[in-house]
Amino acid sequence: MPLTALAQAYPVKPVRIVTQFVPGSSGDTALRIVTPLVSESLGQPVVIENRPGAGGVVAAELVMRAAADGYSLLSSTSSTQIIRTFMVKNMPFDPVKDFTPITQLIDVAAVIVVHPSVTANSLKEHRGESRARAVQVGRAKLLQGGYEIIGSTPEQFAATIKHEIAATGKIVKAAGIKPE
Repeated sequence: MPLTALAQAYPVKPVRIVTQFVPGSSGDTALRIVTPLVSESLGQPVVIENRPGAGGVVAAELVMRAAADGYSLLSSTSSTQIIRTFMVKNMPFDPVKDFTPITQLIDVAAVIVVHPSVTANSLKEHRGESRARAVQVGRAKLLQGGYEIIGSTPEQFAATIKHEIAATGKIVKAAGIKPE
């Protein structure tokens, strides 16, 4: 008589969400806000595991190497999943082949602010003022664990703006991803 395997309903044990963000960072906080809702919806505890490092590659690799059983999820960014693949030759994963997107957690709006003494009311005006005064425009370079996060979304955004206003400038390195 053949034996029939009975499939268990998912999930039957806690679900782990691995994130590239350090505890207390904006990405971690957003994840922690929705985690109770996810846990309630699944009927199981959801555990957040913070694995920062290498601009998100550490967390992605951990989930990629986990069993493909739906109990290890990755909370990541477009910079880790897409942008870095164009910037780093030997990525340890292929975001298209190794991962399947299941939802978008947050949508981030970026803003540019200037000191109140700057009279510009738009990026175009700021470009004109910067060129006229040969002003050096500074930008932050985010560090995570003391290492530059090459290809991160803030890095790409800053490079684009710097290019748009055709400004010279200096890079100010700061630990901007972890809470201080």
